[in-house]
Amino acid sequence: MKQLGSIILLLSFLVSISGCATFEKIDRLPLGLAKGYVEFYLDHPTDAGIHILEVLPDGTQVPYNNYTLVKGWGSVYPERVRVALTPGIHEFIFYKEYNSSAPRIKVEIVEEMLIPVRISLTEIIPDHYRVFITPESPISIQEYEKLQDQK
Repeated sequence: MKQLGSIILLLSFLVSISGCATFEKIDRLPLGLAKGYVEFYLDHPTDAGIHILEVLPDGTQVPYNNYTLVKGWGSVYPERVRVALTPGIHEFIFYKEYNSSAPRIKVEIVEEMLIPVRISLTEIIPDHYRVFITPESPISIQEYEKLQDQK
């Protein structure tokens, strides 16, 4: 039995350091509340990572909504992050190192719909990146999950 536990622990460790795609769902909304989704993803492998910060309507940046994406071997961060939000307009800032020129987008969240947001990082000079953000067309959450299952 001890040996089985050790094998399971080793397998868990190997999966955590492998290049497997990682996915995180964040839903902090109460049950029964209307919600839609935004899903951020990196379009190509990078070890650079990107921070995504939600901005409230009054301009306040909420620290608990700071998501980090990294797509590459041995990453401890997810490659995709899906966030449940209440319907309405939500604003996000994307940055490598925060500055006033960090790209921002606003997306309209609709109940039971998902908006994929593609993030591209282009290295300009070593360790300096240009960030491109592309919100895609909204799709029903059920249809989106069917498409992801087919990949």
